Amino acid sequence: MIAVAFAATAAVGGAADSVMRRQADGFLQALPDGLQQTQTLAVEKAIAGDNAALMAVRNSRNTRQTLSENVSVRQLSESLRLYEPSGVDGRLPLLVYFHGGGWTFGSLNSCARFCDAVAAMGGVKVLAVDYRLAPEHPFPCGLHECGGIRPRQCRFVGHRRIAHQRRRRQLGRQSCSCCGSFR
Repeated sequence: MIAVAFAATAAVGGAADSVMRRQADGFLQALPDGLQQTQTLAVEKAIAGDNAALMAVRNSRNTRQTLSENVSVRQLSESLRLYEPSGVDGRLPLLVYFHGGGWTFGSLNSCARFCDAVAAMGGVKVLAVDYRLAPEHPFPCGLHECGGIRPRQCRFVGHRRIAHQRRRRQLGRQSCSCCGSFR
């Protein structure tokens, strides 16, 4: 799986740690100048009661993405989107994926390219989960919503049955190392 918990892999150290460090450094260097500062200031202003900058950041990240031709996407509910490799018969592992954004940014659209890329490899289905964001819905509201989706409950999502291998489910999330909370 691509969506392994960075903290768990980094704790092991060695070659995997250096590869992940190079990838993380490359990602950070590719970010537009001032992006992190802009996002930090937007959150600080929102905490103080002015949500305009935060909404602008959210809207900039919440755009529809062009997805692979070999991935089928189903919107199961307002907060659940399923990515399945097209033309793959049989049951596949299911990755339940929570978008990143420090509980203040992110959406089903902001993680769409990643979920699509994982499903496009053909060996896994990806269930993307959206949740309410802070500061409008303070922590731990989003965490509790994510906690309502447990791997053992993924046989029925949004009142639709998802065929997958029952013993091959994983949780994944960008940025925070919270996934250990969902076991």
